[in-house]
Amino acid sequence: MSWNLNHALRRTFGRTLWTQGVPLEVISDFLGHQDTKTTIRYLALRNDDMVSAMRVLDQALPPPRSLGQEAR
Repeated sequence: MSWNLNHALRRTFGRTLWTQGVPLEVISDFLGHQDTKTTIRYLALRNDDMVSAMRVLDQALPPPRSLGQEAR
């Protein structure tokens, strides 16, 4: 297998995991990267990818409390 094909398959694998909501740290482990910054560059994540990820987090997490507001 040529280097370019191998690279393309690994990138496709990583991006597929990312678009399915797999955490970046898990993808980084699968790809054998020691640093998630490498994975971000490797996957060529775009700003709209990051915005989509933030929307998922916004839906999954409760809204932030104001300072001084007690937990219920």
